[in-house]
Amino acid sequence: MMKYLSFLITCILIATLISCSEEEIKPTVVSTEDYSAETFSTVMVGDTVGVVPGTSNKGTVAYTILSQTPQGAFTIGESYGELIVADASAFDPVANPEMNLMVEVRKEDVSKTSNVTISVVEGAACPQVDLSPWMGNLSVVEEGFDVLEGVGSGDECGILVVSVLDPFAVDVGCDQETMMTLQLQPSSEGENNGTVTAENQRYDCLVDTPLEFDATGSYDIDSGIITLDYVLYQEGNELYGGILTITKN
Repeated sequence: MMKYLSFLITCILIATLISCSEEEIKPTVVSTEDYSAETFSTVMVGDTVGVVPGTSNKGTVAYTILSQTPQGAFTIGESYGELIVADASAFDPVANPEMNLMVEVRKEDVSKTSNVTISVVEGAACPQVDLSPWMGNLSVVEEGFDVLEGVGSGDECGILVVSVLDPFAVDVGCDQETMMTLQLQPSSEGENNGTVTAENQRYDCLVDTPLEFDATGSYDIDSGIITLDYVLYQEGNELYGGILTITKN
């Protein structure tokens, strides 16, 4: 996956050099859209309940909450736009069935606003998964390519975040880590294996060509192996896919 991305990045950079003269200066453009999601009343502090969309033709953007109702319910990831639970008691489907935020998406002196609506419903307890086999330093492997080093972090609801610094992207000037947010779901209560999903994950290194990937797979706590079958998309069109294996380093 990573080497294909390197090839794609290189091709885009070459095309840009050919098509653009040094005198051309592109204005900064920021894009976002209104966002809505549904979450459960059983969330805990630190849980991520959604990601506000935001891109710029000049690279990564910054996120700021301008207002929210009720106050103090959320914080936001400044770099990726994750909506993070700050006050779990606010997620009451009777008192606050709908939570509203205004989020600023900014690049330099250009900004846009996303109106965010989070609906709160009664829900069962979140899945309990032992994520300890994937905490800390990880190896991320795709057959036929070099082993990449990653770092895993997570919470008690089976959400594992894997960050990987892609050396091929670094070669063409992108030093931003690729973040994969994986939802682990046990096959049945108490089981040490189950399914893994990742939906609409962004790859931000290509500033002019937004990429996303989806993935499904499986995990096994006893072996410490996560296997992901991923597909990479460019503006909704499938580019290619592959299989990643994630293990403790």
